[in-house]
Amino acid sequence: MELFDCGRDNYKNFPDVLDKLKNQIDVHKPDYIIVIDADVFSANEPIIFLTSDEKLFLKINNAGFLNIQGYELIKEAN
Repeated sequence: MELFDCGRDNYKNFPDVLDKLKNQIDVHKPDYIIVIDADVFSANEPIIFLTSDEKLFLKINNAGFLNIQGYELIKEAN
């Protein structure tokens, strides 16, 4: 997946999602930038969000307000 509008502060165009990520489920920069890009991309394409960050995985997996189709926790390579 290519990040939507990567590097152009795309997250600023979605203040409601940004507010929910920061204040309701405690996701902060740079993670919220990636999550919002994935959320926007998912509005048109079904995607699975992959992360090796278990805390982030649990937060966004249970959020309930994102377009993201599914989530998968992957183990980091040793």
